[in-house]
Amino acid sequence: MKICITGMPGAGKSEVATILRRRGFRIYEMREVVDEMMRNEGIEITIENREKFTPRIRKERGNEIVAVELEKRVVRHNYKDIVISGLRSMYEFRYLKKYMKGLIIIAVIAPSSMRFERLKHRNKERVMSYRTFEERERTNKGFGMEEAIKHADFLIYNEGTKAELKRSVDEIVSRLEQKNVD
Repeated sequence: MKICITGMPGAGKSEVATILRRRGFRIYEMREVVDEMMRNEGIEITIENREKFTPRIRKERGNEIVAVELEKRVVRHNYKDIVISGLRSMYEFRYLKKYMKGLIIIAVIAPSSMRFERLKHRNKERVMSYRTFEERERTNKGFGMEEAIKHADFLIYNEGTKAELKRSVDEIVSRLEQKNVD
């Protein structure tokens, strides 16, 4: 299985990836590709620098640039079950789909108030105002994330417990496994 995970910041993409990792999937984080690109340019890895770098690199090298760099890793390893976490746009998805047969999108959805609280707790070293959160939302929407969410093959509404999230992921994987058997 080849799965892309998309969703707004704080929706639970990493949690879904962790659940899939425990099921034996190989995880690729698009954020790690961006961080490597930043290191190659001598840029310190911080949230603020990443938020400035990502729009610039997409403008300079194309909206699918992170997928282009990621695809080199994925294809080289040729794992059977992979997850690409952090899909930001359909540009990226269309690029990756050329190299990965059967690639699907799972979108993780959560209310903005819940996502804001999660991000505040996750990034304790960075005080996040709601205004900063809204700016981050606009940036992600500018990449085309809403379109990627709209084109998702599966939606997970992550408003409950981790156990409920795991059940949702397990149901999707079971459906995909049945589809591949038939």
